[in-house]
Amino acid sequence: MSTNHDKIIIQGLRQNNLKNISLEIPKEKIVVFTGVSGSGKSSIVFDTVAAESQRQMNETYSAWIRGRLEKYEKPKVDKIENLSASVILDEPTTGLHASDIEKIMELLDGFVKRGNTVIVIEHNIDVMKQADYIIDVGPDGGTAGGQIVFAGTVADMVANNDGITARYIRKDLNI
Repeated sequence: MSTNHDKIIIQGLRQNNLKNISLEIPKEKIVVFTGVSGSGKSSIVFDTVAAESQRQMNETYSAWIRGRLEKYEKPKVDKIENLSASVILDEPTTGLHASDIEKIMELLDGFVKRGNTVIVIEHNIDVMKQADYIIDVGPDGGTAGGQIVFAGTVADMVANNDGITARYIRKDLNI
């Protein structure tokens, strides 16, 4: 049974080129963010989720320690709920061979089995196909990006979406 505590909930996100988006990121899953360059993936993953997680963690320290830590600005967002520490990676498989990718996926799965949420920005089709959940940002880059094009399982994406990433995966699967 799914509850709202099973998801990181983000509402009204306006960081960089993001257009007042709201999204849910499943916890304790491998979640891949994908999309064209400049679509807003890094704004969600690094400038929002990672920065707010670090900012909240820094608030737990004494004033003396906080004074010596790097400062993180609060992201331009109306609300973030159920945020927890996550393993966040930026294209970890770039330049790797298939057998190396399998090892990376086993490592990421191990993090999930220990109760972590793994958030990956990735364009590798083999990683996308093995993800528990995929969030496609776009539809294009720059001012034409900044929206959630698709969020769901890869099977749902292949069956029900006609975005660039869905077509790319269907082509790889010969569908």
